[in-house]
Order: sequence, then structure tokens, then C-alpha cells
Amino acid sequence: MRTAAPGPIALPLATRSVHRFVAADALPVVVALLVNHVDAAGTVPNSVAQCLDLGATPIPGLYRVNVDTTAVALGSRIDVLARATLAGRPIDIEWSWVVGEGDFTDQPPEYSDPLEALNDDFDDNTVDPSWTVSADGASIVENANGLVFFPPDGGGAGNSWGGPERGPIIYKPVTGDFRVAVDVQVVNDAGDGLPPAQSNRFHMAGLMLLDPRVDQVDAIDCGIGMWNNDYTFQTKVTVADATTLYASSALSGGGTTGVDTPAYEIVPPGGATSISARLRISRVGQLFTVDVSYDGGATIAHDRTYDRTANPMPAELHVGPMAYSAFASTPDFQARFPNGITFESL
Repeated sequence: MRTAAPGPIALPLATRSVHRFVAADALPVVVALLVNHVDAAGTVPNSVAQCLDLGATPIPGLYRVNVDTTAVALGSRIDVLARATLAGRPIDIEWSWVVGEGDFTDQPPEYSDPLEALNDDFDDNTVDPSWTVSADGASIVENANGLVFFPPDGGGAGNSWGGPERGPIIYKPVTGDFRVAVDVQVVNDAGDGLPPAQSNRFHMAGLMLLDPRVDQVDAIDCGIGMWNNDYTFQTKVTVADATTLYASSALSGGGTTGVDTPAYEIVPPGGATSISARLRISRVGQLFTVDVSYDGGATIAHDRTYDRTANPMPAELHVGPMAYSAFASTPDFQARFPNGITFESL
């Protein structure tokens, strides 16, 4: 039986595509290697396989696998499986190589973000069953305007996602570090004007990250809409039903602490019939960053980072669009999510 020439065979391994390498703070770490070969008994032991990070040459996060094939017959197929982790999620990379057929020339495998499966275009004319819907009296549909919430009259309490109140939401469970982004549009029911400004009118729509472990509200959220007579972007952090609000108008009472700095007021353009924005929330460990863009993501208008180290959020959160209209008045308000929602690992 002829065997391969002495010395290791070097095989490249990339656990992500080049597009993903821009996130230097989220490089994968290879935690295990399994190398098998056919036409010979047994398994090439892990002790003769190594995985080395090549550093910044040629690309940060590009790994090389060295496999010692000294005792492997020429013509044998080597099957390599590398198990890596990215943001706490396992990623399996595998390929085959035939000993004696020259240099390994296969392209490194493309990384597929496991969170891409959570994306939704909101264009099916029905809410996908992968979402859990907690309507709290709202009508939540998909139509030509995308995902649309028609929040109910809150009667002064009960569905505003402020303090202990719970409002309408659809969500999916998300584990680990991630970013979620959505476009939202706020308009009156007829679609021909903004919701009217009246005292204590609360019309908000946006994104929420919710702790599923506890009975009380423990969450981070952001939204656009009307808040105390201003059209505004607002973001809140809630710990055990106690909410700290950042918006254009201070709000107090009901377990809510109002914070008036910085001002997040939105000035609708003349003749506008709606206000819209792109909202994003990112999680890295216990750091949560919220931002809003009014030009489709080209520039960030406001952003705020919450450190939840002292009151940690669990690894799995319930994440998705939310909307509400509170206080005793006819809502005349709908929240549209016209362009879908996207998730990505960080």
C-alpha cells in the first residue's frame, strides 16, 4: 500500500464568507476538528489535525487546517469536519479531499447566518405561523402595506407597553448576539393624514426585545409615533415593570420615569400624511444599542446604548414588531411595517 509523502497536508478553512469578515468583533473560534478517511481503517486522530488562525493575512478570521496524512493511502478520501462557534452558535464546516490529487483547491465554504431563517418579507397577505401573535385586542394583518397593526382603544391603561402594561406584539425567539431591523410607517386609518394631536395621545410602533422568563415586563423597545402631542422617536428600558423613557416629552407616573434629554422630536415635512423610520436594535452580551434612521439607514439620527449587566437579560429573548394606542379616545391609527424584518448574527 502506497502512502502519502511524509508531512502535513494544509487545507484552508473559512467559517464565514468574505462579506462577514468586516465584523472583527464577531470572529468565530474553532473548537473541535474531526478528520475521517476512507479506504483505510479507523479515523485520522484529532491529535494529528490542527487548526490555525492565519490572523490578518490574507483575511482576519481565515483558518488553516493541517492534517498529517503520512499513514494514509494515496487515493483515500479525507473528510474534514470543523465545528466552530460564532456568537455562541455552533457552525459545522465540512469538505473532502483526495490524498495525492495535488493541492487542495476547493473554495472555502460560504457562511450561512442561522438567523436568516427568521427574516420575513411581510408580503404573504397572512401572518406567517412562525410568529407568535399577542394581539391584546389589536387587529394584526398582512396586506398590500406589509404587516399592519390596528391597535385598539386602550381605555387609559392596559396596552401601552409602559411600566407594567402589555401591548400588541408579534415575536420570535432569538438567542445570542444579533441585530434586528425593520422599517415602520405611522399613519391614520384612512391613510390620508397623520394622527391628530390631542392631549395625552399615545400612538407608537416599533421593535421590542422581551424577557420571556418573568411575569412582569422586562424589555427594551423603540418606536416612532405620537407621544404627548409630539411626533417622536422614543426608546425605553423596562426592568421589572419600571420603565425609563427617552423621548421628546418627559412622562411621569404609572411607574415610568420620564427623561427629556436628548429630544427625539420628529418634525413631519409639510403636507406629510405619515411619518416613517428605520429602527434597529443590536445585542452584544448585555449591551443593547437602539438606533433610528430617517433616510433608509444612510445616516443614524439618534442612538442609545443600554448596559444590562446589573439586570441581565437571558440568552433567549422574544423579538419582533409591536404597536399600541393608549388612553381613552378613538385610535384612528395604524402601524405599517412595509419592507419586512431582518435578523443577523453579530
